[in-house]
Amino acid sequence: MIEPAAGATRTAMAFLMAAYDEEEVRGEQRVVLRFHPSIAPYKVAVLPLSKKPELSAPASELAGGAAQAPDV
Repeated sequence: MIEPAAGATRTAMAFLMAAYDEEEVRGEQRVVLRFHPSIAPYKVAVLPLSKKPELSAPASELAGGAAQAPDV
C-alpha cells in the first residue's frame, strides 16, 4: 500500500504506534511508551502527583539533583 499524503499528524501517529509497548511487571500488565532517544523530549521527569508539601518538596529536591547529575 502506498500512502501519498504524509502530514505531521500521520508522522506523529507513526511515532506513537512504534513507541507503544506492553510489558508485565510483578504480575501486572502495564502500557509504556518507549521513544527512540533521538525523539524523546526528556531523559527523566520528576513529577509529584499531588500539591502536598510533603510530596512536592522531595520531588523538587530530587529534580534539582537530577539536573546536576552527569550523563552515564
